[in-house]
Amino acid sequence: VWLYGEGEFVQDRFFFSQSGLYAFTVKAAGSFADGAWPIVEIRVDGEAVGRVEATSVAAGTFSATAQISAGEHAVSFVFVNDFWDGTN
Repeated sequence: VWLYGEGEFVQDRFFFSQSGLYAFTVKAAGSFADGAWPIVEIRVDGEAVGRVEATSVAAGTFSATAQISAGEHAVSFVFVNDFWDGTN
């Protein structure tokens, strides 16, 4: 899935069999613009639990960890800092 514009996201429901620290990995690439790399925020049930910066113009994997309680949760990955200056 490609996320191009700010606020675009992908979401699904997952069952976590036990409470604990979980790793979330994103494969991403982007351009450094307006002083920042692209950021993907990780949300569980709508609450931000982590974020990753895509610090490469070539596709790479970026990870963050978060404490998650046992049970079913909606997990989403949201592109939060799109930059557009009319040419970029």
